[in-house]
Amino acid sequence: MYRLDATNIPYGLAVGNHDQTPNGTASAGSDTTQYTRYFGKAHFGNRPWYGGALGNNNNNDTHFDLFTANGDKYMVMYFAFNQPDYKGYNEAYEKQMLQWADSVLSAQSDRKAILVCHSMLGKPKGTTSGDKPGAGDNSLQSNFTRQGTGIYEMAKNHGNVFLMLGGHIAGEGYRKDTYNGNTIKTYLSDYQSRQSEPYGGAKDRNGGNGTMRLMRLNKTKQTLSVVTFIPQANGSVIKETDGDSQFTDALYQ
Repeated sequence: MYRLDATNIPYGLAVGNHDQTPNGTASAGSDTTQYTRYFGKAHFGNRPWYGGALGNNNNNDTHFDLFTANGDKYMVMYFAFNQPDYKGYNEAYEKQMLQWADSVLSAQSDRKAILVCHSMLGKPKGTTSGDKPGAGDNSLQSNFTRQGTGIYEMAKNHGNVFLMLGGHIAGEGYRKDTYNGNTIKTYLSDYQSRQSEPYGGAKDRNGGNGTMRLMRLNKTKQTLSVVTFIPQANGSVIKETDGDSQFTDALYQ
């Protein structure tokens, strides 16, 4: 990740359950020492895009970034993993995160906002996108995870939120919600359980084979375009072209 620092590419990170010790314990009561060591406030504090974080210490588990592109102002906010159906769920910390996020979104209401959480959305029933590509077309809406539900219920009251992203559950998913005239699109992209061809089962999983998703926001055309690809050692890429891996949608509607 530090290679991004060397090339001055802005980035942020969403803390997942495997970044917490014990595994899945919410930030307020867990040990994220190693995450904080490499990606705490001390690391990001002097970056021009860094906005701030929840709490007064070096903990950066829940934070936000600010940037401008093509004359438009944006904010990206990251929530630490804190799933109500996990043993380590911390209800007090959930309330603290959502109250903090609510206040930041209000203070930054002139910025289009993207919300990122390790657990935001599930995959639609029947899809095999968790194991292999070529499974879906975004025609079936996914359900929010329990943490995603809480975040959406807070976010829907802010007209500047237009996009939410998550992982945690292997597969690809999508949903679209409109409240008081504002539309929020939510996407799941998680490739950790992808198998290598000929798809021989769990023993052939390679952590996603480096699969990545690129989202392009086109201000002129008012579109959001997604491409999914696997970079190869020789510099080439393998593209996934099924309907939930490569598609174009309206940007804010």
